[in-house]
Amino acid sequence: MGKPLVHVKIGIAFEQFVSDAYDAILEQGNYSAAFELNSMLSDTESREIAVQTLLEFVDIYID
Repeated sequence: MGKPLVHVKIGIAFEQFVSDAYDAILEQGNYSAAFELNSMLSDTESREIAVQTLLEFVDIYID
């Protein structure tokens, strides 16, 4: 199973991107990945690192 695709619009809030990423992961039933992502994001110190972490779990489509 590949990474889920998340639709990202220019200018959306970072929190919305995180929420959409979680939703996409959970829609695939990949609960362990959601828990792992949550753990990794809890340890990040910046949004730039958080975005890199998110991209390990989801692919994005920018509109």
